Amino acid sequence: MALFRESAVSTSSILIILGGAALFSWIIAREGFPAQLAAALTSLTDNKYIALGLIVFALLVLGMFVETISALILVTPMLAPLGAAYGIDPIHFAIVTIISVLLGSITPPVAIILLLACRIANVSYARVLRPFLPYFGIILIGLIAITYLPQITLFIPNALSR
Repeated sequence: MALFRESAVSTSSILIILGGAALFSWIIAREGFPAQLAAALTSLTDNKYIALGLIVFALLVLGMFVETISALILVTPMLAPLGAAYGIDPIHFAIVTIISVLLGSITPPVAIILLLACRIANVSYARVLRPFLPYFGIILIGLIAITYLPQITLFIPNALSR
């Protein structure tokens, strides 16, 4: 019986966190934030590398506060045409978008994925954060590499399309 109670408490706490993130995502969508973001990026630069850097930064910040799936559902319809307008390959852009949001979701102050993992493992957030930082740096370097070296992400699709 204690196992069922513990499972119910863990599941309900995760669902409360996800529910709050979904509500926040709905508020952001209702206020038109994705459309404002796309308009702001197109007005800033014509250089696709600068635009890609700004998009990655915006997605990192968005990922910090919004649950991953909700963030992707919010911004992908707005950013996909923007990526195409800059001439960015859709596969490359999709991979960069997903990894950017995921990296944001493990970035403090919110770090929703870390919070959920800590809750599931029954470990304190403070105990996990310091050992996690080197891995965060490695993931950040990987994100920068795939953002500005599309050959990394497009190698297999290009090889298969020949």
